[in-house]
This record gives sequence, structure tokens and C-alpha cells, in this order.
Amino acid sequence: MEKIVKDTLPSPSAVETSALPPKSHFCVLGGIAVPTGDFASTIGDKAGLAKTGFGFGAHYDSFLRNSIMWSLSLSAAFNPMDETAARQALGIPSSVSADISFWSTITTMVGFGFYVAWAPDLIFQVQGQIGVLSGTSPEMKYTSGSTTVTLSSASSTAFAFGFQAGTTIGGRVSLMAKFLSGQPKYKVESSGGGYFASGEFEQPTDMLQFFAGIAF
Repeated sequence: MEKIVKDTLPSPSAVETSALPPKSHFCVLGGIAVPTGDFASTIGDKAGLAKTGFGFGAHYDSFLRNSIMWSLSLSAAFNPMDETAARQALGIPSSVSADISFWSTITTMVGFGFYVAWAPDLIFQVQGQIGVLSGTSPEMKYTSGSTTVTLSSASSTAFAFGFQAGTTIGGRVSLMAKFLSGQPKYKVESSGGGYFASGEFEQPTDMLQFFAGIAF
């Protein structure tokens, strides 16, 4: 009887080990950044004219008991502007030389959520995040004859929130999908040909990020 009990019941150490949460890890990722909503729109006062770009990021995940987790993350996205739509919005003919840079969006976020560990090396997580969005608007420059007109780039910060879902496979491969949103205000200046003007606008900045990377 004693032998049967010993052979069939798990040892106290095994029970304790199985109840432990997964180890915390640090991930480095890269992928695509897809603008959505007004940020991607080409119509309206708040149209951002942003196109799909690329991004990269890093995050630290800490797994607690009872399937609760928290994280710290940093991501950067770079989205080109739709040149055709920008020319139409500014009234720049196709015959005029123009140089248009890109939107850059950097977010620093803290997140809280839940995870499921199907195995020690297979973890799925979902979380909500809040933080700060630091954005930079594109610089636009065009030349007509001997006159060059420049719409300056500007930087701004704003509150941001987001949602993230991801999985870690084999303790090394990390896959992540993330939605983030913020509304920075940019103050830009336009100059050229003896003309100068300034203005301020609020740009809704929503995007989806699809990243893959390595966990350490």
C-alpha cells in the first residue's frame, strides 16, 4: 500500500514547481506598423495621410501567480506619408519637385493583464496599456522655380493607451499584435518666398503593430 501511494502521488516539490509562474523575460521585436482611423485617412481635417511602415520595440514581461502579469514596453514606428494625397491637400502640382518625410511615433507603456501557460515554454498573454506617445510630424518641402517652401517638422507628446496580445513559443520566439492610440498636438511653421505662417493641429494617431522577435 505504501509503495502504491508513493508511486501515484506527486512529490511536494513537484507540486510546488508546477504552481510557479513562468520566468520573466525580455523581448526584442520588429515588424510592420499599420495606421488606422484618421491617421490613415486621406479625407477630412484630421486626415494623417499615413501609409503602412515599419517599426521595432522591446518589452519586459513579469509573470505573477494567479495568471496575472505586468510589463514595460518601448516601441518606435515610422510611417511614410501618402505623397499623392499630400500634393492634393497642399495644391502642389505633380510637375513641382517635392520632398516629404515620414511620421515617427515612439511609445513608452506600462501594461497589466493576464496570461495562460499551456506549457513552461508556451505562453499566451493579453493586456491593457497606458503611457506616453512621442510623435514627430513629417517635414514637407517643395520647390517652384527659384522659390523653396518648407513646412517644418514638429514634435509633441501625449497620453497614450493600447491593447496587446502575444505569445512566446519555446521560450525564445515572441509574436505580438498591438493597438495603440494617442492625440498629440503639433505646432508647425511654413516659410518660403518671403512668406511665413504658423499653426497648430491635433493629429489622432491610431495604429496596429505586428511584431516578431526573440525572447531572452
